[in-house]
Amino acid sequence: MPRPFQRSSFIHGKTLLYPLLMGTVAWFALRSIPAQVVIQPIPTSSTAQAQASSTTLVLVRPSPNQDRDERFLYRVEAGVVASTSSVVGFRAEPASTTQLTRRGEDGVWMLIHREESVVLRDERGTAYKDPLLVGNVTANTTALIATISDRRVLLAVAHNGSLHELARLSDQTSALGTEDGRVWFLERAPQEGIEVPPHGPSAVWSIDTMGVTSTRIEDARTDRLIGRVVALGPRVALETDQQDLRVFQEHSQEVALSGHALAWLPDHRLFLVHEGLLCLLDDQTLFCGPAAPKGITKAFLLHS
Repeated sequence: MPRPFQRSSFIHGKTLLYPLLMGTVAWFALRSIPAQVVIQPIPTSSTAQAQASSTTLVLVRPSPNQDRDERFLYRVEAGVVASTSSVVGFRAEPASTTQLTRRGEDGVWMLIHREESVVLRDERGTAYKDPLLVGNVTANTTALIATISDRRVLLAVAHNGSLHELARLSDQTSALGTEDGRVWFLERAPQEGIEVPPHGPSAVWSIDTMGVTSTRIEDARTDRLIGRVVALGPRVALETDQQDLRVFQEHSQEVALSGHALAWLPDHRLFLVHEGLLCLLDDQTLFCGPAAPKGITKAFLLHS
């Protein structure tokens, strides 16, 4: 019986084919029961110990009606969460320096990144149509979805002017965004009508700028839909529209729990909110600390 979440081992080699057609792409369904986590409090330290082994996370709560988003500092070893100031204009999701534009309704689309521009044409001069910006995969490469000759494709556009197709996409495939140098995709069941909302089964896969495709992970459940990915290398946390998490950690059995994944830390722990508490998942043990500020959507490690 297959395990619900298999290692996200990456397939070597480049492909431009839609992943469903690739015999080398593995399939894994969520059928077996994932490991149960053990919940423990996060051990707190004295002030001196906490300062000596300090892990500080920045938590961000969007405030769209204010001139900046709110920030909190979470000192893990001390077990303390405190509000902190942020500069005017600080946002959890900073404004992108990349945009799509064209001259006139019939003009060719261009990708603009700061002072650089790339015309969206293939090597034969055919223009790509209806582009949709996905995000910056690396500092120098942007991913977008476009159509050409009735094909819907994923493009990698280098800011120096080159572009190439990475994969052909089905109508049931939508981009979840970029994470850890890869573009992540959701594939859902075919739509049965405009009156029926999107639903499972669903699956995710990812691709990097060289066209290397990840192992496909499938969720066979029909009562929920994968909607978010938090990834760092082979470590992947998938979140559904029911705040149902499935987590794979390297060399460990997958874990199922409820909550909202925020970030993977460099030491391989997953930082998340579980039942209103700030928690760290380490292997199959969930260490939980103080209450989470309501509405936080982003977290990152504060580097001294």
